[in-house]
Amino acid sequence: MELQRKLAILADAAKYDASCASSGSDKRDSSRGKGIGSTEGMGICHSFAPDGRCISLLKVLLTNFCVYDCLYCVNRVSSNVPRARFTVEEVVRLTLDFYRRNYIEGLFLSSGIVRSPDHTMEQLVEVARQLRVVHDFRGYIHLKTIPDASPALLAQAGRYADRLSINVELPTEQGLQQLAPEKDGRAIRSSMARLRGHIDEAREAAREQARPVAIVRRAGQGGAAASASVQASVRASAQASATAAADAPAQSPAQSPALSPATAASPAAASPAASDGVAAGGRAAPSRPARARPPRFAPGGQSTQMIVGADGADDRTILLSSARLYGSYQLRRVYYSAFSPIPDASKGLPLKAPPLLREHRLYQADWLMRFYGFDADEIVPPSPPAAAAAGQLDAAGGSAAALPASDAGPTAGMLALDIDPKLAWALAHRERFPVDLNRAPREMLLRVPGLGVKTVDTLIQARRARRLRCADLQRLRVSLRKVLPFVELADHHPRRALDAADLAASLRPQPVQGDLFAGSPGELPAADRSRACVPAVAPAWAASAPAVLVDEWQDELAVPLPQPGACTAADLSAAAGNWPGAVQGSPSAPLPSGPPAEPAAPAPGRTPAAVARVTDALPGMPMAG
Repeated sequence: MELQRKLAILADAAKYDASCASSGSDKRDSSRGKGIGSTEGMGICHSFAPDGRCISLLKVLLTNFCVYDCLYCVNRVSSNVPRARFTVEEVVRLTLDFYRRNYIEGLFLSSGIVRSPDHTMEQLVEVARQLRVVHDFRGYIHLKTIPDASPALLAQAGRYADRLSINVELPTEQGLQQLAPEKDGRAIRSSMARLRGHIDEAREAAREQARPVAIVRRAGQGGAAASASVQASVRASAQASATAAADAPAQSPAQSPALSPATAASPAAASPAASDGVAAGGRAAPSRPARARPPRFAPGGQSTQMIVGADGADDRTILLSSARLYGSYQLRRVYYSAFSPIPDASKGLPLKAPPLLREHRLYQADWLMRFYGFDADEIVPPSPPAAAAAGQLDAAGGSAAALPASDAGPTAGMLALDIDPKLAWALAHRERFPVDLNRAPREMLLRVPGLGVKTVDTLIQARRARRLRCADLQRLRVSLRKVLPFVELADHHPRRALDAADLAASLRPQPVQGDLFAGSPGELPAADRSRACVPAVAPAWAASAPAVLVDEWQDELAVPLPQPGACTAADLSAAAGNWPGAVQGSPSAPLPSGPPAEPAAPAPGRTPAAVARVTDALPGMPMAG
């Protein structure tokens, strides 16, 4: 079979593997003429590092033959798909050739099980070994390891790969026995525990090697007492050595220890201080020799992947399983892959794929557990939150019947698809809000809908200097419509907004019908553009008007607003002429509700020169909302 045909088959077969991110590895490059490849350069597709860089990976299978018959897998032994198999040399050549053409920055290699787990794992390890040792490849390598392979092969794989991964396949042991009876969940967990042990040992060795050697400072620089004690011990040692030399029989030059010419000529070699660990000038030399660099083992850690929607596991079960994996094996990532119907599928599989939005919500919930301090039990409670919501409404003086059925919460054990998990938690725990952004701890700020980790850290730094206001949130470009009902600011209090029965409906994103013949989202009609540019041409009015109303007014446009630099001089001139009260900064000016029926005369004092001054200052003026 031709190499191009093999690549087409095995690259397509690898598309079901989701765990191909390239983050967490140590930095290597070939800028000094050594080796080939880099883990730092800009890529051209597919995977994203934590700092936002796009990393391209050659993502292929070594073979799509497999001795297992997992019902959900398109490469199972009973599947009627074209089969292909790479040799080790072919994968190595493809990786190097693609890198030299600037197509990729690394390799993601997985495989079906052929012959035996050990034989397959040997082939995977050999690919990584040849790239690293023979070709000095310094790019990124991710190996999908075989759980039933021998521990020695897993340990060898970690020496060459940046990241290792073992798929748990399904969130429950019952689902694994039902859909993949030939796989052993206990063996999978044992292999993950073994990898964690190797990774922890390598990291501890690296931390030990990175600890600075204690150096005693010279006297007069904060270490006078220590330096004096060291010098005293050196003098005592020198006197003892001299006494011993006087009492010992004389040695001929041939019997004395030989010194190299460079060592004999060196003043430090003849100095007793240098021989006892104190350098010239009273500074102590390192007390121990330089240590060898510890062996690396999968610096990017390990990850796993589970299929969503192939069995009957709900979202709560999936998140609880992920939480256990994070806690027990210190995984870097758990990837969720929505089940995709395959040809000649078994009757035990669902006929329809789960909505992709469910996969998206699971990733959002996973982020809440990893970075926002949420527990899985908080994100998806064990029982529907309808009763709790009814109790909150009764306490507020309302009625449980006033809560619409769509706002009562999702099905038991499932995440809501119409709102994100963080907003769903906030709506179910309204008693925890509003949160004072000027006083609340970081842990509570992270639970405010619409505030991310970087935004929270920025707000904490800003509130050390002054009290936070709505304008500060506007400058950070957060969604005021989503944030303001849950927070208190120096110039804002939500009052009874949290008790409104339609709060969830008002925060739910409104669907927008796509139009095949419409322009780009940023292209607005001229009238709407002038209306949208009022906050830019009149920042004083935008700051004084109620922020919630301004945000709602902008949302009525139903399309993204122009960025601060996108308002042209014509837009600013139309905005200044159509809404003179707002331009003059009057707090009582009405909200722009559309262009007037007849063009209004420019406001007094609004000369073309004044409009030009506003235009020049536009790039530095943030837009409301």
